[in-house]
Amino acid sequence: VLTLASILRDTLRVAQLPDSGEPHMKMDLYHQIADGYKNAPDLRITWLSDLAALQLKHEGNVEAGMAHLQCAIIIAEYLLSVGKIEKHLVPWDTFQSVFPIAQEFGECSEEAVCQSNSFTVTGLIDALNLAVKYFMQSEYYEYAAQIYKIICPIQEHSQMYKELANSYTQLQSCWSSVNEKNTERLLGKYFRVGFYGEKFGDLNGTQYIYKEPKLTHILEMSERLKDFYSQQTGEDILTLDASKSLDSLDPTKCFMQITHMEPFRNSPTDTAPRNSFFEKNTKLS
Repeated sequence: VLTLASILRDTLRVAQLPDSGEPHMKMDLYHQIADGYKNAPDLRITWLSDLAALQLKHEGNVEAGMAHLQCAIIIAEYLLSVGKIEKHLVPWDTFQSVFPIAQEFGECSEEAVCQSNSFTVTGLIDALNLAVKYFMQSEYYEYAAQIYKIICPIQEHSQMYKELANSYTQLQSCWSSVNEKNTERLLGKYFRVGFYGEKFGDLNGTQYIYKEPKLTHILEMSERLKDFYSQQTGEDILTLDASKSLDSLDPTKCFMQITHMEPFRNSPTDTAPRNSFFEKNTKLS
């Protein structure tokens, strides 16, 4: 009952958010709603597909690719559970090289029944190919190459030889692109956003890291957030310099502090070596 109530609440909040508003808030709600449908995989991948479309609208191609990969994970887990795909064709270690919590993410109820055509081997390949498409557009070639390691054995097992030949051609293109572009790639920009002021409600005193399209300027980011939160709070939003002390702020006013961030490893659990340019700029926490 709690999950259903949460889904209904979040669905209502999505409907109330303006199309011109802050997209990250809407994206978070889409993800929460999708997670609430773990016992209804059909609805879960519908919301994830809608999330991918929303991310594409805001130039989040790599995030759209990840949403389609999540759809593929859900489909693969369901096909395994009903015996419609052989276990060796679902290499969780390869899925996890792109999405570390892949196997637990895909778990669904034993009672789950899926009517959609997406829950077939062809549907699985389609979802994986969509993930590849958007990873390639984002210059995340290494992720695309990992996904082809999943696609190719399935196509070979299914005797889809024409498609298999094309996949190997595209796989070669992935590694050629890595060799040609490597450190020339811009894989996104990161900003830390702090919210200060009683009118922000639960956001007051919190900080979030935003990943933005690679050419986003801090002024563009600032104006977008100021416009959105001015509508939400009914107040003018004041911006703070990165060096500004937070100790003497007027709590009745609304302040935002936006700082450009560089990728940095500082997690005691992140001990795997990161030697390549791509490894140093992805899977950040």
